[in-house]
Amino acid sequence: MLPLLVAALVASCRPPRGGQSGEDNLPTEILTYTDSVTKGECQALQTLLVEYPTAECNTILADSIRAWVKQELQQCAYPIMATEDLPIAPYTGDITDGQAMLKYYGSKGLENMTASISGIGEELLFPVNYSNDYGATIEARTPAFVTYDIEYGIYTGGAHGLEMNEQVTFCSKDGRRMGWNLVDTLENRKLLTELILDGLAEYFAINTDDPDADVWNYMQLYDDPETPDIDESSILPLPSTAPSLTNEGIRFVYQQYEIACYAIGRPECIIPYDKAKPILSREAKKLLAL
Repeated sequence: MLPLLVAALVASCRPPRGGQSGEDNLPTEILTYTDSVTKGECQALQTLLVEYPTAECNTILADSIRAWVKQELQQCAYPIMATEDLPIAPYTGDITDGQAMLKYYGSKGLENMTASISGIGEELLFPVNYSNDYGATIEARTPAFVTYDIEYGIYTGGAHGLEMNEQVTFCSKDGRRMGWNLVDTLENRKLLTELILDGLAEYFAINTDDPDADVWNYMQLYDDPETPDIDESSILPLPSTAPSLTNEGIRFVYQQYEIACYAIGRPECIIPYDKAKPILSREAKKLLAL
């Protein structure tokens, strides 16, 4: 979890984004919560970081982001360990007070983590450290949309932890959360698959001059892509997380184990808008003024 913690510390040092430019209608501030508890040979570490609309911002977009962050923290402030179920009651305070909400979910999540490690026996071969890291910061913003980047990592024992990355795009005008409605997954699924495969080839740094180089060699899928006349769009699944709008293009990211082994990481690609235009939905084109 160290990379995520470092990223959180770096992000926490950034100044608030409010008032950056005339097009910035979403003044924000970086809020953090970090605490840990030690029980015997076990430790629980909670780290939360959110770029949150300032209390003075009363736009529809700000309210939509606040409601989304509350939902995110409700789900991510405590990693469910094994089979226990320790839900956190929803925050009922002032939603414009982001620091109070972060402290509430951070402390409640840590209490649950502490209860989990308290049940572990004292005789351990080595110390056990549980960690829960969540960070949500703005990746891209224009007058038409704002995109958040989310890094979430948990470690609850074992050889390694699990990390997830996704991005969420909001429409600035009405605060709508955009997702798969950014692309046409029906009429242009074949082209969409081809563009993603091209992007994955770049992610895997495949030498296109090598006749034996093949993007499929890096993936672990059950169907054989070498079957003659097979429809590749029926083999390559779309990511479980929705695409997002960035400054460079539309982004797709696969999570760990989704299409490849753990060591491969989280395969992703950004398709430039000039190439992606045919697969973009009408809503996306409107946001991008295409």
